[in-house]
Amino acid sequence: MRITIEIDDALLRALREEAGRKGKLIKRLVEETLQKGLSVSMWGERELIDIEPSPVGVRVPYRAMSMNRLHDDLEARDPT
Repeated sequence: MRITIEIDDALLRALREEAGRKGKLIKRLVEETLQKGLSVSMWGERELIDIEPSPVGVRVPYRAMSMNRLHDDLEARDPT
């Protein structure tokens, strides 16, 4: 659906910059932002957290191994 809205010039500049950074059309960015805003009002505001990836130290012999085989191998080494 097509609508016409008036927004502040600074907000339009910010939308253009963000759309350019994300490689998206302004239309799509506005839709996503409105959807997020509406979901917050429906579900309440939730704090977002950043999770930093960290290496798990998997040794080379285990990298291509299935999780079941890895579990069996580690279980076999466990002295308890």
